[in-house]
Amino acid sequence: MDIKNEKKQKPWSSWALPALGTLALAVLVWQVPLLRYVLPFVFLGYLLGKGVWSCGAEQRRFLLLVVIVALVLRLLYAFMIQSLPARSAEGFFFPDEGSYDVFSEKIASDWHAGIFPELWKDTYLGTLHTGYYRILAAVYYVLGHRPTVAILLNVLAASLVPVLLYFLGLRLINEQGARWAALLGVVHPSFWFWNAFLIKDAFHIVFFLFLLWVLLRLVERVNYVDLLAALGGVFFLSLLRVYSSATLVATLVAYLVFFAPRKRWYWIAAVGLVVLLLAGRMVFYVRSYEDQIIYSFLNMLPDEISNHWRLAKHLVRGLPRFVLAPYAWYFSGTFDVHYFLYPGQWFLYLMILPFALKGCAVVFKEDRREWFFLMFPIVVSCFVFLLAFRGSVPRQRLSLEALFILMAAMGVQRKGNKGVVVSWYVLFGLFVTVHIISLFVRGIW
Repeated sequence: MDIKNEKKQKPWSSWALPALGTLALAVLVWQVPLLRYVLPFVFLGYLLGKGVWSCGAEQRRFLLLVVIVALVLRLLYAFMIQSLPARSAEGFFFPDEGSYDVFSEKIASDWHAGIFPELWKDTYLGTLHTGYYRILAAVYYVLGHRPTVAILLNVLAASLVPVLLYFLGLRLINEQGARWAALLGVVHPSFWFWNAFLIKDAFHIVFFLFLLWVLLRLVERVNYVDLLAALGGVFFLSLLRVYSSATLVATLVAYLVFFAPRKRWYWIAAVGLVVLLLAGRMVFYVRSYEDQIIYSFLNMLPDEISNHWRLAKHLVRGLPRFVLAPYAWYFSGTFDVHYFLYPGQWFLYLMILPFALKGCAVVFKEDRREWFFLMFPIVVSCFVFLLAFRGSVPRQRLSLEALFILMAAMGVQRKGNKGVVVSWYVLFGLFVTVHIISLFVRGIW
């Protein structure tokens, strides 16, 4: 009798307890808004800690060494760059840094006064990307106006990137490939460069890789904690760059619709999601949020594209810039802080991209469908960046370079396909030669 009752209770408890827990968490987050910004970091720390704990002793030693070396290299590079003469009197190299600093200091001041404004509204910041403002404001609120501390926080966050690449490599490649991914993430100088400024890219790449990792875990096996972590990751990544969050969600939907079993139900769910988004426009806050996303996208579109031919020309001309810009063989003769990005560019040209192409060849040959989670975001992001920025997006491309590193890790630890690597070097050498000649012809050099 007890056994029968136990069997009857198991199905109920399997869904009732998570449902009640989710309801309680939703009420708590609604009543304490601060939690919605804290929980994504809690899930990040919990899942990374759990992942490290589940590793063997040798793996944990490797990850500890990876984090220490990553931290030291990033600290040294940040110190070197911050020792240089800055463009502004406040000590900033980019206009975005000054904007983050001024508004975050104002937000912290308002918080001290007991005022908690809705930052995304036009009357305050006027942007959905309030995540990094909140991080800086929290630092300024607790420690006072200390931009240097915020940069150190960037460096600490960025030191998690090799660990995330390791766990993604374990899921997508194998132990050897995961180690290659982590090592490439440690030594890639572009990761060092963008941590050294008061900008959001360190936190963006961390949450981008974290959400990607969680989505891959969910595709393999649905887990309650992973599901909550995915929701938190989507939320906070949207506060950093909403198009990154939307791209990863679209990747998940597309993968389930085209590759997962029982496609019919996923098609129905996808249609239901579209209907829900449209129905949400009846709610003021949802409609305002969606309108800001639509406006941000339309505002990025170039005015000169008026027909299909011009669109094709625009995309083709922007493709080399998307892959290679800034061109690390060109020096204008005057100081530019971007010159410190050039070591990262050469590492990208000579190490990451050729072996990433080799890794792509392996993936297509072996029909590894889970790599759709890397290919789809790269293709979509490439199209958007070509359309909006003519391809020259070294900062926005940084999260994609992490995906290139995973592909390169696949290529490095596989034998054969040397022709792909050689072909890249030949084509790259030709492009550099032609570009240098064109600079002389146009009188730029």
